[in-house]
Amino acid sequence: MTTAPQTDPFSADAAKAAQFLGGGTVAAKWPAPGTEVAGTITSFRMGQQTDMESGELLFWEGKERVEQSKLKYPATAKPVEQLIIETQGEPTGVTWETNRYVEKALPDDDGVRTWYIKGALAAAVGKALRDAGVRAPEIGGYIKAVRGQDIKRQGSKYFSYTFTAQYTKAEKNGEQAAGFLAQGADGEADPFGG
Repeated sequence: MTTAPQTDPFSADAAKAAQFLGGGTVAAKWPAPGTEVAGTITSFRMGQQTDMESGELLFWEGKERVEQSKLKYPATAKPVEQLIIETQGEPTGVTWETNRYVEKALPDDDGVRTWYIKGALAAAVGKALRDAGVRAPEIGGYIKAVRGQDIKRQGSKYFSYTFTAQYTKAEKNGEQAAGFLAQGADGEADPFGG
Protein backbone atom coordinates (compact mmCIF):
# COMPACT_ATOMS: atom_id res chain seq x y z
CA MET A 1 0.00 0.00 0.00
CA THR A 2 1.47 3.35 -0.98
CA THR A 3 0.68 6.57 0.80
CA ALA A 4 0.46 10.02 -0.73
CA PRO A 5 3.37 12.33 0.04
CA GLN A 6 2.69 14.61 2.99
CA THR A 7 2.94 18.28 2.03
CA ASP A 8 2.00 21.12 4.33
CA PRO A 9 -0.60 23.11 2.34
CA PHE A 10 0.44 26.26 4.25
CA SER A 11 4.18 25.95 3.63
CA ALA A 12 6.19 28.55 1.74
CA ASP A 13 6.39 26.17 -1.24
CA ALA A 14 2.61 25.73 -1.28
CA ALA A 15 2.13 29.51 -1.12
CA LYS A 16 4.61 30.02 -3.98
CA ALA A 17 2.85 27.35 -6.06
CA ALA A 18 -0.54 28.97 -5.46
CA GLN A 19 0.84 32.40 -6.38
CA PHE A 20 2.44 30.98 -9.54
CA LEU A 21 -0.87 29.39 -10.55
CA GLY A 22 -2.79 32.58 -9.87
CA GLY A 23 -4.48 31.32 -6.71
CA GLY A 24 -2.41 33.02 -4.04
CA THR A 25 -4.15 35.03 -1.37
CA VAL A 26 -3.23 38.51 -0.19
CA ALA A 27 -1.59 38.49 3.24
CA ALA A 28 -2.74 40.96 5.88
CA LYS A 29 0.14 43.38 6.46
CA TRP A 30 0.75 46.30 8.76
CA PRO A 31 3.39 48.48 6.98
CA ALA A 32 3.56 51.30 9.56
CA PRO A 33 2.53 52.12 13.13
CA GLY A 34 -1.17 52.92 13.22
CA THR A 35 -2.01 50.69 10.24
CA GLU A 36 -5.22 48.75 10.77
CA VAL A 37 -6.53 45.58 9.12
CA ALA A 38 -10.11 44.49 9.77
CA GLY A 39 -12.73 42.15 8.42
CA THR A 40 -15.28 39.43 8.96
CA ILE A 41 -13.80 35.96 9.48
CA THR A 42 -14.64 33.54 6.67
CA SER A 43 -12.34 30.66 7.72
CA PHE A 44 -9.54 29.78 10.13
CA ARG A 45 -7.09 26.93 10.65
CA MET A 46 -3.78 26.11 12.27
CA GLY A 47 -0.64 25.97 10.12
CA GLN A 48 3.11 25.66 10.54
CA GLN A 49 5.36 28.73 10.56
CA THR A 50 8.15 29.10 8.03
CA ASP A 51 11.48 30.89 8.28
CA MET A 52 11.29 34.45 6.86
CA GLU A 53 14.44 34.08 4.76
CA SER A 54 14.65 30.42 3.70
CA GLY A 55 10.93 29.59 3.61
CA GLU A 56 11.70 26.32 5.44
CA LEU A 57 9.27 24.90 7.96
CA LEU A 58 10.12 25.75 11.57
CA PHE A 59 10.21 23.28 14.46
CA TRP A 60 10.74 23.57 18.21
CA GLU A 61 13.85 21.87 19.56
CA GLY A 62 13.57 22.58 23.24
CA LYS A 63 12.90 26.32 23.40
CA GLU A 64 14.64 27.14 20.11
CA ARG A 65 12.92 27.60 16.74
CA VAL A 66 14.93 25.62 14.15
CA GLU A 67 14.61 25.28 10.37
CA GLN A 68 13.78 21.77 9.21
CA SER A 69 17.16 21.21 7.50
CA LYS A 70 19.03 22.18 10.69
CA LEU A 71 17.22 19.88 13.13
CA LYS A 72 19.51 17.86 15.38
CA TYR A 73 16.74 15.62 16.73
CA PRO A 74 13.97 15.52 14.09
CA ALA A 75 12.09 12.67 15.78
CA THR A 76 11.31 14.79 18.84
CA ALA A 77 10.91 18.21 17.19
CA LYS A 78 7.47 19.81 17.32
CA PRO A 79 6.06 22.15 14.63
CA VAL A 80 6.03 25.89 15.38
CA GLU A 81 2.37 26.69 14.83
CA GLN A 82 0.46 29.79 13.84
CA LEU A 83 -3.22 30.60 13.46
CA ILE A 84 -4.24 31.42 9.90
CA ILE A 85 -7.44 33.44 9.49
CA GLU A 86 -9.13 34.51 6.26
CA THR A 87 -11.17 37.72 6.49
CA GLN A 88 -13.44 39.64 4.15
CA GLY A 89 -12.96 43.35 4.55
CA GLU A 90 -13.08 46.51 2.52
CA PRO A 91 -10.88 46.39 -0.61
CA THR A 92 -7.91 48.76 -0.30
CA GLY A 93 -6.48 48.33 -3.80
CA VAL A 94 -2.95 47.83 -2.43
CA THR A 95 -0.72 45.38 -0.61
CA TRP A 96 2.93 45.40 0.43
CA GLU A 97 5.73 43.09 -0.62
CA THR A 98 8.84 41.99 1.31
CA ASN A 99 9.67 42.95 4.88
CA ARG A 100 10.51 46.46 3.60
CA TYR A 101 6.86 47.01 2.68
CA VAL A 102 7.12 47.97 -0.97
CA GLU A 103 3.63 49.04 -2.05
CA LYS A 104 2.00 47.03 -4.84
CA ALA A 105 -1.29 47.89 -6.55
CA LEU A 106 -4.11 45.32 -6.50
CA PRO A 107 -6.43 46.41 -9.31
CA ASP A 108 -8.84 43.50 -8.75
CA ASP A 109 -8.75 43.63 -4.95
CA ASP A 110 -11.67 41.74 -3.42
CA GLY A 111 -10.86 42.68 0.19
CA VAL A 112 -9.97 39.10 1.22
CA ARG A 113 -6.92 38.95 3.49
CA THR A 114 -5.03 36.07 5.07
CA TRP A 115 -3.79 36.75 8.60
CA TYR A 116 -0.76 34.79 9.83
CA ILE A 117 -1.18 35.13 13.57
CA LYS A 118 1.83 34.53 15.82
CA GLY A 119 3.91 36.37 18.40
CA ALA A 120 2.64 39.77 19.56
CA LEU A 121 -0.30 39.63 17.13
CA ALA A 122 -1.36 36.29 18.67
CA ALA A 123 -1.22 37.83 22.16
CA ALA A 124 -3.35 40.80 21.04
CA VAL A 125 -5.90 38.63 19.21
CA GLY A 126 -6.09 36.23 22.17
CA LYS A 127 -6.81 39.13 24.53
CA ALA A 128 -9.45 40.52 22.14
CA LEU A 129 -11.20 37.13 22.01
CA ARG A 130 -11.15 36.81 25.81
CA ASP A 131 -12.46 40.38 26.18
CA ALA A 132 -15.34 39.44 23.86
CA GLY A 133 -16.09 36.31 25.89
CA VAL A 134 -15.03 33.70 23.33
CA ARG A 135 -12.21 31.15 23.38
CA ALA A 136 -11.63 30.80 19.64
CA PRO A 137 -12.40 32.74 16.47
CA GLU A 138 -15.81 32.19 14.88
CA ILE A 139 -16.90 32.19 11.26
CA GLY A 140 -18.74 35.50 10.96
CA GLY A 141 -16.86 37.15 13.83
CA TYR A 142 -15.34 40.56 13.15
CA ILE A 143 -11.68 41.22 13.92
CA LYS A 144 -9.58 44.35 13.80
CA ALA A 145 -5.87 44.73 14.62
CA VAL A 146 -3.80 47.92 14.74
CA ARG A 147 0.00 47.98 14.65
CA GLY A 148 1.63 49.79 17.55
CA GLN A 149 5.27 50.61 18.19
CA ASP A 150 8.33 48.89 16.74
CA ILE A 151 10.49 46.78 19.05
CA LYS A 152 14.04 45.64 18.25
CA ARG A 153 14.73 42.45 20.17
CA GLN A 154 18.29 41.63 21.15
CA GLY A 155 19.80 39.08 18.75
CA SER A 156 17.03 39.44 16.17
CA LYS A 157 17.59 40.66 12.61
CA TYR A 158 14.07 42.05 12.40
CA PHE A 159 11.91 44.51 14.27
CA SER A 160 8.75 43.16 15.83
CA TYR A 161 5.67 45.22 16.59
CA THR A 162 3.12 45.64 19.30
CA PHE A 163 -0.54 45.24 18.36
CA THR A 164 -3.95 46.02 19.77
CA ALA A 165 -6.96 44.07 18.58
CA GLN A 166 -10.72 44.08 18.97
CA TYR A 167 -13.19 41.29 18.29
CA THR A 168 -16.95 41.24 17.81
CA LYS A 169 -18.77 37.92 18.20
CA ALA A 170 -20.49 36.54 15.12
CA GLU A 171 -23.90 36.89 16.77
CA LYS A 172 -23.27 40.62 17.30
CA ASN A 173 -21.73 41.15 13.86
CA GLY A 174 -25.13 40.37 12.34
CA GLU A 175 -25.92 42.08 9.05
CA GLN A 176 -22.30 42.91 8.30
CA ALA A 177 -21.26 39.24 8.63
CA ALA A 178 -24.22 38.09 6.54
CA GLY A 179 -23.42 40.62 3.83
CA PHE A 180 -19.71 39.80 3.70
CA LEU A 181 -20.28 36.06 3.74
CA ALA A 182 -23.02 36.20 1.09
CA GLN A 183 -21.58 38.71 -1.38
CA GLY A 184 -18.18 40.02 -0.30
CA ALA A 185 -17.54 43.51 1.07
CA ASP A 186 -20.73 45.54 1.05
CA GLY A 187 -19.69 48.81 2.64
CA GLU A 188 -21.45 48.30 5.99
CA ALA A 189 -20.18 50.34 8.92
CA ASP A 190 -17.35 49.12 11.14
CA PRO A 191 -18.90 47.67 14.33
CA PHE A 192 -16.14 49.44 16.30
CA GLY A 193 -17.15 52.79 14.84
CA GLY A 194 -13.83 53.22 13.01
